[in-house]
Amino acid sequence: MAMNVLLLALVLAANSTPGTSGVGEAVAGLVEPQALGAQEAVEPSPNEVGAVTKGPSAGGIHWRLMTERGPIHVWRPQGFDARTAGTLVYLHGYYTNADEAWALHRLAEQFRTSRRNALFVVPEAPVGIPDRVRFPDLGALLETVQSQLKVPIPAGPVAVMGHSGAFRTVVGWLSEPRLEQITLLDGLYNCEAEFLAWLKADPRPPSGRRMVLVGFETAERSAAFVAAIPEALYRDGIPASGSQFRRRERVAKLLYVHSQYDHMGIVTEARAIPSLLRLAPFNAL
Repeated sequence: MAMNVLLLALVLAANSTPGTSGVGEAVAGLVEPQALGAQEAVEPSPNEVGAVTKGPSAGGIHWRLMTERGPIHVWRPQGFDARTAGTLVYLHGYYTNADEAWALHRLAEQFRTSRRNALFVVPEAPVGIPDRVRFPDLGALLETVQSQLKVPIPAGPVAVMGHSGAFRTVVGWLSEPRLEQITLLDGLYNCEAEFLAWLKADPRPPSGRRMVLVGFETAERSAAFVAAIPEALYRDGIPASGSQFRRRERVAKLLYVHSQYDHMGIVTEARAIPSLLRLAPFNAL
């Protein structure tokens, strides 16, 4: 239809006299409103609430969904087995957002390297001290992912890993009954009493709730926190491979690891996260 209209317009223009208005008038008179509307139709913006994009990433499947509270990235690895899988929620720290952390910190590649059978969820979190907590309810976050993606949340364990200021979101999730493990990546800046109470109120000792603390800037605060848990273990340095964690470290109620990477290097070097994820309560792929 569009090609026929253009050819007819050019013919009219070639045969027009100086007193006619030429091609513009010919085209305007011949293009149907329906065709014009079809040309103006565009794909929804990725930042429109409810928008979902999907594509391959790091050998798995990546979704990005937009909500009223900000974007959520979801990654499912190749070989994922829903029957035995768990869920890992990763929270970025200050001075970045979920989209930047996803791309610049190469999170899909880091998750792949961990070789854990889990659904990985990366929601928006505070980007600075004045910013509000975007997702104050962990259960509601997972329900949002499931309803918008039509992808069931695995029935297995739920673990949370948060960097830096992510502790503000994590502390609000302590009442979630499915939460089994918390890993703070140089993130124990406050709320020690709440985290300690969560650990001590474990309804399933000794294999239930666990914490892994990674310290660099927070080393002094972390050491004081560790002293309150007699069964806590200390490790100097994050191993190059998660297989190098000792058996006692894998089951410790509280494991404190002093990082050889600086505050940002913990998440950007692409070495710490894959190794530490081997401590999460998930099966291997």
